[in-house]
Amino acid sequence: MIVRRIIVGVANRNTLFFGKVKKYFYIFSTVLKCSKSSRIDWNTKIDLNSLSSNSYVQLGGGTHIKGYAILAPRNGYIKIGNNCSINPYCFLYGYGGITIGNHVRIASGSKIIAFNHNFNNVDLPISKQGNSCKGIIIENNVWRSEE
Repeated sequence: MIVRRIIVGVANRNTLFFGKVKKYFYIFSTVLKCSKSSRIDWNTKIDLNSLSSNSYVQLGGGTHIKGYAILAPRNGYIKIGNNCSINPYCFLYGYGGITIGNHVRIASGSKIIAFNHNFNNVDLPISKQGNSCKGIIIENNVWRSEE
């Protein structure tokens, strides 16, 4: 069950940082949905740039986001199941949607990006060919290594 929760963090213009400053309180119930038993370490970054009305980050019960990880839903979403760990220095960019099942471990330094540049025409510069945003699904009981 996803519940609303007060998130302690410091927000600058478009980013929510989790750190030791405790004098700012923000409720991001539409962007960040956390179970009561999920944890977000200090120095984790939730990037709020380029949000659409359907953008969100959802964390299941017992899920732990470790310090220095970056979660950026962009115009998509990041949905993480129960009892998962996202280790330090992971980058998750949810442009086309990222769904992670239950009991998943993402190794330090991993990058999961639901976005790509189109490259169908060799006569046209890649910067003129557009982008594609396709979802990524990681099923239950997976360990994803950085290499």
